[in-house]
Amino acid sequence: MSIAGQAIDLFTTGSSGAREQLVSLLKTPQVELLKLCIPQGSRLPVHQAVGEIVFLCLRGRIEISAPGADHALVAGQLMYLKAETPVAIEGRDDALVVVAIVAPKEGHNVELIGEAPS
Repeated sequence: MSIAGQAIDLFTTGSSGAREQLVSLLKTPQVELLKLCIPQGSRLPVHQAVGEIVFLCLRGRIEISAPGADHALVAGQLMYLKAETPVAIEGRDDALVVVAIVAPKEGHNVELIGEAPS
């Protein structure tokens, strides 16, 4: 796990392999950062986070299954999900994903900036 002011190399150890790996990079009372390495064909079953969640795909391709739709996410793309959204993840190619979970705050609102998905 990281210490404040310490650089984190996301592309070392655990970036490939035969099964999925979830490594905690940082955890504070407000945010948790995880590195998910998920090989092609591997699937994480449905689960949900108490806080809002952001997936940032750094390498490969994954499919995120959330209520109502499946979403492909490729390297360079990110996706935001509201707190407590049930989600399953499948590796379409060997993938490296950073997952950020933000602790819920009373009265906290999220504003999405940029183009709305089409």
